[in-house]
Amino acid sequence: MRIIGLTGYSGAGKSTVAGMLAAVLLDRGFSVKLDGFGTPIKKRVAALKSEKGLPAVIDKQADRVAMQNIGSAVRAADPDYYVRCFAARNNWGGEAVQGAQGMSADFLIVPDVRFPAEAEFIRQLGGVLVHVCGCKVPLRGEAAAHASESYFAELFSGADYAIPEQPSLERLTAAVRVLVDAGEHVRKE
Repeated sequence: MRIIGLTGYSGAGKSTVAGMLAAVLLDRGFSVKLDGFGTPIKKRVAALKSEKGLPAVIDKQADRVAMQNIGSAVRAADPDYYVRCFAARNNWGGEAVQGAQGMSADFLIVPDVRFPAEAEFIRQLGGVLVHVCGCKVPLRGEAAAHASESYFAELFSGADYAIPEQPSLERLTAAVRVLVDAGEHVRKE
């Protein structure tokens, strides 16, 4: 299994690129799984919204501060919690990560590498980091000042690849294909 971690500011297009990467890899015959370090936070916020009778869909802009506050509170008590949860969900220390059909996945795409410890974990697993440079809707106020938005210069300098901001989805798709075509990490073993 090969791991591709995506880093970049909120709104840079990491989730969009993750979906595009998955589509290109699936089209080329690979099996793909997507999972992020922030999955437990997103599930908790969705559950809280559902308990209040609200749609359980996460609005990245509107729910960002709530997710940041939950993440910060947990990290303050246990700095490695999200890395451990990610490792446990993906069964590291045991068998290979299981894909959507229960088979071992060729690729795991991680669309939310936001902290140095997360990047280091991806590296320890032999993964690559891709920095997504686009930023269509930059965060403002409290959300922009959060610690989860402060490590990107460090993560960018340590990235294996970068996808520059693109003027259209068509150009972004082309940049993702170039990344897949250029990457040794996407060749069949």
